[in-house]
Amino acid sequence: MNKTVILGAAGAIGKAVAADLARRGQPFRVAGRNLKRLQDAFGHLPNVEMVAADIETTEGAARAVAEMDTAIFTVGITYTEFHRYPPLMRTVVAASEAAGVRRFLLVTNIYPYGLPETELVDETHPLNPVAFKGKMRLEQEQILQRSTRMQWIVLRLPDFYGPDAELSYAHMIFTAAAAGKKAQLFEPADTPHQFIFTPDAGQVVGDLLAKETGWNETYNFAGSGLITVEDFARRIYAASGQKYRRMLVAPWMLWLIGLFSPLIREFREMGYLMTTPVNLNDDKLVTHLGRVQRTSYEEGIAATLRASRGA
Repeated sequence: MNKTVILGAAGAIGKAVAADLARRGQPFRVAGRNLKRLQDAFGHLPNVEMVAADIETTEGAARAVAEMDTAIFTVGITYTEFHRYPPLMRTVVAASEAAGVRRFLLVTNIYPYGLPETELVDETHPLNPVAFKGKMRLEQEQILQRSTRMQWIVLRLPDFYGPDAELSYAHMIFTAAAAGKKAQLFEPADTPHQFIFTPDAGQVVGDLLAKETGWNETYNFAGSGLITVEDFARRIYAASGQKYRRMLVAPWMLWLIGLFSPLIREFREMGYLMTTPVNLNDDKLVTHLGRVQRTSYEEGIAATLRASRGA
């Protein structure tokens, strides 16, 4: 049986991948900086090995991937630190090649596509990032794709939501609904978007790993379908039993708030995704796997709320 390590395991996508591997009865390793955080997140799962390692260092990356056949990269870095992605990938890829890792799957996002040239974007769409964050994500992909010792997969996801998805746009809406406050939605809120329920992403990763074919390829996963942010927020408030209220945040408001908030200042760069969203075509993935799990928004929102309440 393949030996698999999840890098950045304590994040939302990493936890979803771990849950899927555990469901399949597959032993695996989780790696992260904080052993206590790993124990809290994965101590209830069977057949899991926990390794405390700072994978931004040569020594830590080597420890994380030692004796592994397959590596899954699910690291999420806050908006203010995206410059760390390329050097981190160089360190991890070098350690993986040295350790004899055979397969490497990178979970990433839509930023490398830049401005969409088609209504739905497939994997043949030009990679022309218009934002610094997109350039960092594209460079990260290219570092992996240059590897001659490993097979690789790049899996691109849209916005995500679900249990533990604290670094997502959706999390802010769930938090506001739980507190009975207004949802702060970036203008415009009526353009079609895609959101993915994190357990669905975990299952897609597991399905990709289960196949020996289809490597050295990039795949999109479009999630549960097109929906406006406004409609998505309304459904969250309805499921929370709260009256829907929202405040639209205009671009000039982001500029003003950004004078005082480094995080909001970073949001401004990605404003084009609200006016010209990148919506994915995932026919290539479906053809390769045969089918993909797409949890409905109603089911996914209800499950996210249950998780937030500890139910």
